[in-house]
Amino acid sequence: MRTLALTVMFFALYGCGSEGPGNTRGTEQPLRPLPIPIELPPYEHIQAPGQLVVVLATNMHDTLYGGLLKGVPADLIGAGFSLLSMDLPCHGADQDVENPLVCWQTRIEAGDADIFRRFCGDLSAVLNDLGATDVSIVGQSRGGYVATVCAAYDTRIRNLALIMPVTDLQRLTEFDGYSVDQTVFGLAQYDRFLADRSILVRIGADDTRVGTDAVASFATSVGAELVLVGEAGHDIHNNGEVAAWLVAHQ
Repeated sequence: MRTLALTVMFFALYGCGSEGPGNTRGTEQPLRPLPIPIELPPYEHIQAPGQLVVVLATNMHDTLYGGLLKGVPADLIGAGFSLLSMDLPCHGADQDVENPLVCWQTRIEAGDADIFRRFCGDLSAVLNDLGATDVSIVGQSRGGYVATVCAAYDTRIRNLALIMPVTDLQRLTEFDGYSVDQTVFGLAQYDRFLADRSILVRIGADDTRVGTDAVASFATSVGAELVLVGEAGHDIHNNGEVAAWLVAHQ
């Protein structure tokens, strides 16, 4: 793990340029700058000749190798993409309770308003270290929520493929009894920052875990291509559509 040097250079590259976190569009107010990590976080990088695709689901090992995404990483590798994954907050080395989403709720209730922004700052630093300039991102379920936040902050992420994504933390049973501050954690605040991205959303027609209606509403608000899969529950099959869609949008 290497220490990041030249913090000022990071600001110069990403605070004012056309790429990276905090970019403005016209006269609109920018997002707050992302926290800058002191050192690069752990990450898994599968290098190939093709475009880099960030894949987020849970911890980086299970995301890339554990079968959580039902063959999507293998499809992407087969299509020639390079892959990158990192542990989501409260996952992997950061996991301190059995249910990581309970950890999300507990940390947020304790006042951690930057739990996801820190992760996105880490991801942007890794993309910088890899010299990435044109990136796609795949996020499944909770990874879809984090992928959306990070894409809003970093304009290098041009394409988003979201598989049954969490679009409202309040919908999760782990947040029962706690009122999520939508001004801080609601995805609606990022709509205008995603207006120029290509976005695919796949969701089961009756997904009560994340709420098919909430996901469909989110897809409409960001101008996404919405695919309703005729399956019930929070578990849909992989038919190769995600990889094919990303190939078409390179």
